[in-house]
Amino acid sequence: RKHLVIALQDLTIYGAIRTTVQYLIKMLELEDYKENRIDTQWLDGLIATKMINTKEPDGPERFLAIVFGAVVKALAALKQLRTEAITALDYGRIPPPSLLCTTFPIELILDSTKYCLVVTCTGPNMFAVRLNDSIVYADARPLSDGRLLIFANGKTSTVFTDEDSTGLRLEIDNKTVVFEKENDPSKLRASTTGKLVRFLVEDGRRVEPGMAFAEMEVMKMYMQLSATHAGVLKHVANAESYVKAGDVIAVLDLDDKNGVTTAELFKGSFPPFLPPHLPGRRCHKKLREALQRVEAIMAGYTDPAMKERDLHAAVMAQLSSALHDPNLPYYQIQEAFNTVKAALPKHVIDEIEDIISSEVDPKIQSPDILPLSSTHPTPPLHTNVDQDLSGFGAGSASLEGSLQQKLGRMALQFDVASCSRLILDKLAPFESDTRLQMLVHVLRSHSSGHGSFIWQ
Repeated sequence: RKHLVIALQDLTIYGAIRTTVQYLIKMLELEDYKENRIDTQWLDGLIATKMINTKEPDGPERFLAIVFGAVVKALAALKQLRTEAITALDYGRIPPPSLLCTTFPIELILDSTKYCLVVTCTGPNMFAVRLNDSIVYADARPLSDGRLLIFANGKTSTVFTDEDSTGLRLEIDNKTVVFEKENDPSKLRASTTGKLVRFLVEDGRRVEPGMAFAEMEVMKMYMQLSATHAGVLKHVANAESYVKAGDVIAVLDLDDKNGVTTAELFKGSFPPFLPPHLPGRRCHKKLREALQRVEAIMAGYTDPAMKERDLHAAVMAQLSSALHDPNLPYYQIQEAFNTVKAALPKHVIDEIEDIISSEVDPKIQSPDILPLSSTHPTPPLHTNVDQDLSGFGAGSASLEGSLQQKLGRMALQFDVASCSRLILDKLAPFESDTRLQMLVHVLRSHSSGHGSFIWQ
């Protein structure tokens, strides 16, 4: 049984046809199945009582599915706006400013509960999903097979989407979530695509709850459609015609319109969520994150959780802090080399690794090289050592330690240039290799020895 559950969990089937994989996984975990108290009557009872629910996730996964559904809806709205803008340009018209919208109100209904959300684009692939007074961030990227790769809550999920007139279905890492549309019992829809064989109740006649009113043919099988409320039936589709899932085939003039149940509005908030990507601890990763946020701001994106002035100040503080870290050049060199070293011969790799182990690693691990505060100015690095060491008065409580740190940081910038030139010499025979362009660019940017010195 355990091996069967594992095999089913690893099974991946994407497409418009729904499968019973999740139903089987939950059935195999039931205590009756584990104790071998099963027969066909037991299975019929499971189906009749709907004991196994595979459409609505529980716990934190429920809110994660809601975030995914909101992002999918927002992506569809963005695609529609882009299509309208391109169409306008093709006809020689200027697209209206309304097509520049980056905020979308989204409504999702899951298990008879309505979630009213607002999705804001905070970057080319980034989204902020607001639910009442809470906000969750997500990063969505399209894959070549039509699925989405979505980062949220510090995790990565692949999502297949399928939307029709009945609602939105998501396949999230082999788990199915179905968001239904607003319930309107006065509209009787086809439950699946097929042929409407005939109506079992004449036009204008009365139907009762649970009464079959039409018959459909699906994959050589006949199935009946039943009314959920009492009222007078009026035909919309024609018999012997083909209909799609969700198409309205008849309408009801309801006897009791006040007795119709509607989805209950959710008034709560998201639970605490982690960011889509866990923040990097090292300065070169913080610099990359800050540059991405700067590019998003320059492209006109905003963050609904912060005022514009506060957002700009926070991004500049993060950018400045990363640039003021004296270990930044060494981390950049190390990262660039690790990315492309597979393209180099082994003896060159060994020589460069010897340089990095002797020049880079000791500097990164040195206690004299500390991260610097971004709140201090950045005066130029003078060649006069006495001038650079000015400002240390006799009253300083840690004169010796401060002098040691300043001298260490001054030497660090010259060590960066020396280390970069040594590695560039080893790469000289391979500079024409396009795979090494990024590494060569990083090394050349640090090989001149010019720059600014950061005062503590």
